[in-house]
Amino acid sequence: MSYDIKFLFNPSTSMEVRKYYFMGVSTQIILDRSLFSSNDSLHPLIAIFEDFFQVKDKEGNPGFRPYLFNSRTILCARINRLISQESDSTKLKKLFESFYNFFNDISSESIASHQESNNSTLLQDMKKGLNRKNGSR
Repeated sequence: MSYDIKFLFNPSTSMEVRKYYFMGVSTQIILDRSLFSSNDSLHPLIAIFEDFFQVKDKEGNPGFRPYLFNSRTILCARINRLISQESDSTKLKKLFESFYNFFNDISSESIASHQESNNSTLLQDMKKGLNRKNGSR
């Protein structure tokens, strides 16, 4: 999947539109199992939101409660609620930057691991596509 995160930094688009676009992109990334295969692997990404919004559970412990990581959709709902309630555009820009930097790090690691692995489904699909153009399978 392709994520156009650079759209978040387009000054000609209103902050409200960018905020809702960000909610959609972050939801899509959290729900995408190709980037984070297990729910436990989401912790580094979710930590961005936990730190930014200074999330505390009912007992005052930092971060979301562990049971939220059992359901990606519930986790997305909590994060989207926090994002939608944020009205300070300066803070939102900082959140966009943190997310963008994290996503770029993940993307570059993902690309590097795919290039190293000959068994990658992406590479296999690409090879199949190249072979079809040549007339062989």
